[in-house]
Amino acid sequence: MDRNSSSRGPEQGSVESTEIAFLLDRLKRRGWAFHYVESDGPHPAELAATREWGGSVVDVIIVRVDDTAVAYRTVRAVDHDPLRPHLITFQYADTVRRTLRAVQAIRPPGMATPPLRPAPPECGIRSEPDEHRQPPREDDLSTPCSV
Repeated sequence: MDRNSSSRGPEQGSVESTEIAFLLDRLKRRGWAFHYVESDGPHPAELAATREWGGSVVDVIIVRVDDTAVAYRTVRAVDHDPLRPHLITFQYADTVRRTLRAVQAIRPPGMATPPLRPAPPECGIRSEPDEHRQPPREDDLSTPCSV
């Protein structure tokens, strides 16, 4: 593998791919819900994961095909889609592996909620209509994946 091939993301069977599969499986065991987001538009499909903490706090991870991911904490409200946030309390964006590692260390929300701030454009899914969101098939979550 040459130096520039890392920009294409981890290759199937690589150590990085195995670690990503392990981290995704760990999230699944910790109660994260996974959503496969199809797209007919200009943006490729994405994998999203959400963890609701009870009340109005939701943690979100968006995994993109270009080996990037973003994680953020947002609020749950009637008119607020966590996958298309308007307000967040924090965010982390990096490679898929680094973002999934960082998410493992996120503390549960405490009594005091950090101040909300406007969500930057990289937070949230890129596809257009909500009807494209589908839960992943069970076999999609149990097999190693290259994202």
